[in-house]
Amino acid sequence: MTSEPVYRPHPEPVVLEIGGTIGALIVHGRADQIDVPVEISPTGDDAARSHQHILERPMPGHTAYAAVFDRIEQGSYTLWMHNEARARDVTIEGGSVTELDWRAKLDDAAAAASPGDQSDRPRILRCPSPLPRTRTDRRQLRRS
Repeated sequence: MTSEPVYRPHPEPVVLEIGGTIGALIVHGRADQIDVPVEISPTGDDAARSHQHILERPMPGHTAYAAVFDRIEQGSYTLWMHNEARARDVTIEGGSVTELDWRAKLDDAAAAASPGDQSDRPRILRCPSPLPRTRTDRRQLRRS
């Protein structure tokens, strides 16, 4: 799928660049989806896609599998997997992180879905204040 191997654990921390009109998106996946690309396009412009792969991310006590998109201009987007639209009209808000949970299999999700089911709907995490930009501010943050 890619010119460089992605199929390896990625224990390094993920740094998200968000703020102002820029947000981020995390798509949670399953172990059998490692190295599967998730594509994103602005709503109404299905051809303008970029992608990230679902990667294995070891963490203390468990392993997460996720595709992480940062530096996304706020707006409405379509998410794709295997060249099929998986979620439409996903809202990215500036200064926030939107999360989608795609750990359920599509067949399982369709069978279990009901009007009140929230499993495949985005969850938006808002950041309360901008992160420090200077070294001095970062040092002070670590000491707190």
